[in-house]
Amino acid sequence: MNNTSTKKVTSLEDIEKLSKVERQIKNEEIYYFRDTIDIYLYLIKQTAKLVKELGLPQNSISYSYVIEWLITEGVLSYSGSFNHQDDVDDKGHRTILRGAQVLLGNACCRHVAKLHEDIFNQLGLQGDSTSCMDASKKINPFETGTHHVNTINYLGIDYINDIYNNIFSYFGANRTMLPYDESYPAFVYCPYGDIAINGNTKEEVAAKIFQFDQSSKQTPLPYGQIEEITQETFARYQYGRPLIKDFEQESKPYVKRIVNDLTNPHRISHCK
Repeated sequence: MNNTSTKKVTSLEDIEKLSKVERQIKNEEIYYFRDTIDIYLYLIKQTAKLVKELGLPQNSISYSYVIEWLITEGVLSYSGSFNHQDDVDDKGHRTILRGAQVLLGNACCRHVAKLHEDIFNQLGLQGDSTSCMDASKKINPFETGTHHVNTINYLGIDYINDIYNNIFSYFGANRTMLPYDESYPAFVYCPYGDIAINGNTKEEVAAKIFQFDQSSKQTPLPYGQIEEITQETFARYQYGRPLIKDFEQESKPYVKRIVNDLTNPHRISHCK
């Protein structure tokens, strides 16, 4: 996990201040990293094609697992390895290019979740980065969350893939995220985090709340079916190793360019 906000949020005014900062960063990012954004979006498009080839056809859960493995195996990182690292300083490039932090080989939950979201958007699927926090903690009404996961829709029901912690969950009452493996803690949705940090509109958050509540009233897939999807996907992933190797070679120049841009002191200085 990583804290997405260092200041305690206690009012709508605080939420608006955070949203304003995010909008300002986004505008600066578009100005100073326009060419980098274009290259990143091209890389996302190519990655989405690979995910579709490796995953089970028309299966969003399968696609989500493929993305998880591509990230954690370092396939998308310039160094060829990936390290989970809380509180990564992403030097200001943390809106459109938030997911690009993964390419540097070290990232926290918000970067991983945003990259997943970007790939799912390219696939035309729902895979939103979603703010949440430990459900056992006392939550203030304006909580923005301490963690980011991805909510994915499969056969009309929303599920949660926490790539950062390798936890798959379903929705219970009050938008609680209940892991299939009960040894892991439950999390709870923090809508104000999606507004303040993820850039969602109030209307988008309202739609999320409705969908999560509807999903909690439906019977989720039994764990055995989730395991079956996972195993079948992994078999396809292993069989597709040559495709993955080709992708790594072909994408390396683009990844290198993005990494160089995101670590360029001159560009970074403008986005602080």
